[in-house]
Amino acid sequence: MSNFLFLKKNNENLFNIISEAENLFRDEYFEQSVVQIRRFAENLCRDLLQEKVLPDDTFDSMINKIKDNSFENIRMKEFADDLYFLKKHGNTSAHSSSAVQNGKVALECLERAYEISILYSNVKYGYNKKLDKAVYSEELLMTGKKTGKKSSPKVLKEKYSKELEKTRKNSSNIKAKKTPKVQNVQKAGKKQKTKSKIKEKIFHAIIVITLLALSYLFMTINR
Repeated sequence: MSNFLFLKKNNENLFNIISEAENLFRDEYFEQSVVQIRRFAENLCRDLLQEKVLPDDTFDSMINKIKDNSFENIRMKEFADDLYFLKKHGNTSAHSSSAVQNGKVALECLERAYEISILYSNVKYGYNKKLDKAVYSEELLMTGKKTGKKSSPKVLKEKYSKELEKTRKNSSNIKAKKTPKVQNVQKAGKKQKTKSKIKEKIFHAIIVITLLALSYLFMTINR
């Protein structure tokens, strides 16, 4: 299984490229994985720009075309930043004279590739609410399964190398939130239920409007 399975039905070529990057990561070929991710990002760019890509266009020039036509859209800026990140680290890995075995960088590259894939899919093939809320699963990456439960470091360490376990720990600085007491949840739940629904509707309305604007943007670029 792959985190990028949603790409397969619309662009099998892109899916094959990025799923191979995940396979390389599982086998701890981190630098090769990063190079493959860079290849994926460049192909994704070409597919978005279509006939606007000229024979002498480089990855840099394609990113600039997208960036120049983003009209200060925040999501498009993040999209371009992710592309630059993947290009930079892909080039570094491809020209490195020694094997660094940097799993942390490879994991971040996979996560950023996932983010650009979601925006690409929403813009080109239509907005998908469930996909837009999806988060890259390290569990699915490492085990091929997604149970919804966070695998313990001990299990991952036994299944994979010590180096990979260290990079997984270093890849996240997010602290676990404290679980509120049951009685507090019950009291707060009644008060927040209506507000939460309203906020959720507003949030998704903003997302849909933004993606419609991005779709129009790419239609304009491709004219």
